[in-house]
Amino acid sequence: MRAEEKATLLVPNFCLAECSKAFAAIIQAQTNSAEKAATEYDATVEKMLDFVSSSRQGLIQSHELAREHLIGVEDIFKAQWSMKPRGGEGLSGLDGLVLAMGRGLMKAHGSERVRVVTGDRWMAEVCKRNPGLLPPAVYIYKDPIPDG
Repeated sequence: MRAEEKATLLVPNFCLAECSKAFAAIIQAQTNSAEKAATEYDATVEKMLDFVSSSRQGLIQSHELAREHLIGVEDIFKAQWSMKPRGGEGLSGLDGLVLAMGRGLMKAHGSERVRVVTGDRWMAEVCKRNPGLLPPAVYIYKDPIPDG
């Protein structure tokens, strides 16, 4: 990426809901009072909204799930059939949708400009073994973040 260009972090909108769910579970488990938990949860969600809201910092943009992603998810599940899935399970439904969204972005912007950033080894492996179908992945526990 050239110096004058700016990277955009797109997060599927349903992943933001999963973040809220995780915050709620962690805060509730760490707090004795329901009132304190609610206050801390509200503050945590506000911080997340700061990162997501375009009228605030806007560092993260919510990416909307569309019909094309739902239609295209089958190709992604089929692509892993020749691979040996983790524990025999393979990708989850949400994993497939995330990759379908990444594929749509790759088609629009090119594979050199799109990355799937994940902490899931299997998802990264599916991307790696299917370069014509899916964008490259950055496995956060092993791969360096590309700077260009």
